This record gives sequence, structure tokens and C-alpha cells, in this order.
Amino acid sequence: MAMYKKGDNWFIDYYHQGRRLREKIGPSKTLAKDALAKRKAQMAEGKFFPDKDQPRLSFFKACELYYKNHSLPHKRSARYDVGVIRHFKEFFADRQIAQINSFDVENYLAKRKQLVRPATVNRELNVLKSLFSKMIKWDQLKGPNPVQQVEFLRVDNRRLRFLEKGEITTLLRLCDRKIAPILVMAICTGMRRGEIVDLKWADIDFNNRMIHVLNTKSGKPRQIPINNNLLMILRGLARNGERVFDSQNLRKLFESAVRLAGLNDVTFHTLRHTFASQLAMSGIDLRTIQELMGHQSFEMVLRYAHLSADHKRQAVEALNSQATLDIGHSEVLALDVRQEKAVQIPVATVQNVC
Repeated sequence: MAMYKKGDNWFIDYYHQGRRLREKIGPSKTLAKDALAKRKAQMAEGKFFPDKDQPRLSFFKACELYYKNHSLPHKRSARYDVGVIRHFKEFFADRQIAQINSFDVENYLAKRKQLVRPATVNRELNVLKSLFSKMIKWDQLKGPNPVQQVEFLRVDNRRLRFLEKGEITTLLRLCDRKIAPILVMAICTGMRRGEIVDLKWADIDFNNRMIHVLNTKSGKPRQIPINNNLLMILRGLARNGERVFDSQNLRKLFESAVRLAGLNDVTFHTLRHTFASQLAMSGIDLRTIQELMGHQSFEMVLRYAHLSADHKRQAVEALNSQATLDIGHSEVLALDVRQEKAVQIPVATVQNVC
């Protein structure tokens, strides 16, 4: 048991049946000390029932409120939240939300990390944390937020999965013809799946060969040039509506193509990493990659820095076979180094496959 001051107010902090509880008392340290002693006595006498003053709200109802009043009107990831909330319901069932504590959240984390990647578990916990925060803000629950006391999983981002040129060709050759243009779009632009699904014909400027990405994760629009391969694909598509692509069954068809191609550890987001990685290996500077990817911070693109360095190192090593230095003279007798300009993402055989 403890008490502490935050701002102008004193708080008491204690545990009850494995659940950490905090209460705001007010500006008086004496009242905080008395309140803490009272809670200690109540627990010792078995007369402490912290949930009796809690609003009666089932977890299912809380999920419904969260989705309708927060996810749907405010979050671009509303469709993602549907699946995450389904996992929550399966695990926590329809108990009173006030009964869910940090121990329950820890158990959820332990179960999910056996099934999905750490980064996925952390994203799900972020949704759960937001759900509890909204219930507290909307006076549907008295704090604290149980997810705040849970330590998220460590994510190893050192190994960045992207497709090599041969893997790109194989994936495009084996995928369903319906999603081939979508995959080419992802590889040639680095657009997120949601950005591609939401893309409209009005967002494409064929005259200036530019895509205007308006519905972005950051909320800031960006422009992406259209290379020759992608231009051929777009011009060959039928215009059957406002949107450019028919994304029905995209996830299922993509996963099927990945299996047929024998690719490991590949998701649709891997195509976005492929775009950036191919640019970095082609010598494109990281600032330009940041602009094309739409990253808010430069730190987000630093993960590709080692690829650029490796590519430059290989280029320097290549001089061993192209240059001859006569140690006995002060001149280079033969130096034939060609600098190739890389302006397109190499998508081999796209014209034939798509």
C-alpha cells in the first residue's frame, strides 16, 4: 500500500485480490493517509467490495459501445477492430467489465502469443487499452485501466522481411489474376492495403503519371509517381465503378498465392517493405523513401539504412574486377565503372504475367 501526489491531488495505491487499485483522494495528504488506513482495515475485515460502486456494464456491451462510438466513426482501422474484438469476446466472455483485471489481461497475452506474432499481440493490447480508456472516459467504468499495468511483448525489428526479385516474379506468376494488379500496385508504390482498397479512379492523374493518396494513416495526403510497369497495368483495367480495384477475398487469395509460391513469413505488408527495400538497395536516399512511404518520422525509415549501405559496399567491391591499379605508377591504368540509374522497382515479367 502506498500514497503519492500527482499535480495538486493525493492518490492511494493498493492491491486487492491480485488487482491493483488507485483512488484519487484530493489535495489533503491527511485525508489520503486516512483513506489508505481505511482500505487496509476493510480488506483485513473482509468488508471491502470495490466493484459495488462500479456501473453495471457487460464486456459485450462495452465492445459494442467502443466500436459504434469510437472505431467506426474515428478509426481507419475499424475493420481490423472487428476481428480483434472477436478475439476479446472469445477470451473474456460476457462478464462484467469491472471484473476484468490486469491478471486476466496477462492471461490473454500469454494465450495469444502462442498463436500470433508479438507485434500482433501488442496491436491487440493497444485496442484493448483504448477500449478500457474510453469506458473510463465515458463514465462506464471506474479506473484504473488494467492494460496499463501489463508489459507489452518485445518485438525484434532487426530482421526486415522483404521480397527478393525472384520472389516477386514467382508471387506474381502464381497469384490469382484478380489480385495481380493489386500486388503490382503495392510493390510499385509501397501503399498500404487500406490505401489501395480505398483508391478511386479520380485519385489517379494519368497525364502527370501520379497517384494522389488521400486517405492515409497519418491523415496527410501524399503523391506517388507511377512507373511504366504500373502504368500499363492501370490502363488495362476495366472501370466498373468508382474504386480502382475489386478487393473482395483479397486476404484469402493473397495467402493462397503465398503458399503456392512457397514463401515464408510473408504478409501483405511485406509488399510495402519490399517497395522501400528495393529503393534503398537501388541507392535512393532515405528522405525520398520517407516521403514516398508517408512516414511521419525519419526514424521509421532508418530500418532500411543497412540495405543502402550493403548495396553501396557491394558496388565498391565490384571495382576489384573492373579497375586495375598499377602500384608502380601514380595513376589508375584502367577504371571502367558505370553508374546505373535506378528509377523503377524491378518487377520482372509483370507485362507477361498480368
